[in-house]
Amino acid sequence: MGVFSNQLDRRFKSINANLDYTIRDIANIDATGQTFRYPIDSESKKHLEDIGGTISCRVLFSKFTELEKNLDTLHYFTGYLADEYRFETYTNNLSRADIFQIAKQLPNRSEWSNDEFKEIKKGIISQYQVSSNEFCRACNLVQNNYETAYFINVDLNFLGLTEEQILELLAFWVKLNPNFRDRSPQEFSLTSIDASVFEEMITRDAIKKETVLALKSSITPEYLADLNALFYFARELDFSESYKSIYDNELKIAKLHNNDKKEIARNFLHIFSKCNFIDNLLESLYFLNFIDFAEKIVKLYELEGILQSLDKLRSRTAFAKSDICGY
Repeated sequence: MGVFSNQLDRRFKSINANLDYTIRDIANIDATGQTFRYPIDSESKKHLEDIGGTISCRVLFSKFTELEKNLDTLHYFTGYLADEYRFETYTNNLSRADIFQIAKQLPNRSEWSNDEFKEIKKGIISQYQVSSNEFCRACNLVQNNYETAYFINVDLNFLGLTEEQILELLAFWVKLNPNFRDRSPQEFSLTSIDASVFEEMITRDAIKKETVLALKSSITPEYLADLNALFYFARELDFSESYKSIYDNELKIAKLHNNDKKEIARNFLHIFSKCNFIDNLLESLYFLNFIDFAEKIVKLYELEGILQSLDKLRSRTAFAKSDICGY
């Protein structure tokens, strides 16, 4: 089994090596599966006489703990790969991890016609034992992926929105949520409802209507799809490809109701009314490497020191994967 998985993805090699070492160590003691079960074998000979006839429970516990840990790693990794390969960011011989590592070796996209790029290309082809055509396919994947395009200084666009539209939307959202910088826990109970609560509800409803009226010419299916995608992508933050996957799905839904003004407004307000919209938006922006734009929003709305996760978003530690993933 290890041989086949090693051929499937080179990242299996270290996992299989650790498993192989632990399993062989145990198998050397109990090759027949009888030693840990019976004191004597089928020929009435006492087990383990050559090493004293006893097994250290402490050593045995340590070995099985190590085996369990390695099996857990294998279980996690195979589940992770099922998601990773679903997005088809790989070639015949290069995994997603390989492509990410290659991206870090490539110069800026504007320099790909230089002699330096040709030398780098030769080195990568030799390192990964791939053809020139497969290298080109890998480069195409690099420059069209939001995570890797950053390494070669390629700026990808939003799928359905513009920066100007997002800023316009945020200006209305802030009117709806004037206390968005207050991150203290909010207490609410039915007994605390008074006239001011109802006044706030009326005010919020008026702002929602004002927003829909002001933006109605801008709210296209593409606009709605990207608005939803940027919000819901923040719940995943594993693979940038899922941003497009969410967008494509939301676009199909939005187009189905393109002539229904009430449904369009409902779809828009469903996201616009989220009190954590700006938080989710920033998480998506940082993950997708819209870093300058994210920083612009942080400065514009004075979120420095307010958003607790900001340092982790900037350093990308918020998005860190297990080392076994390879990138």
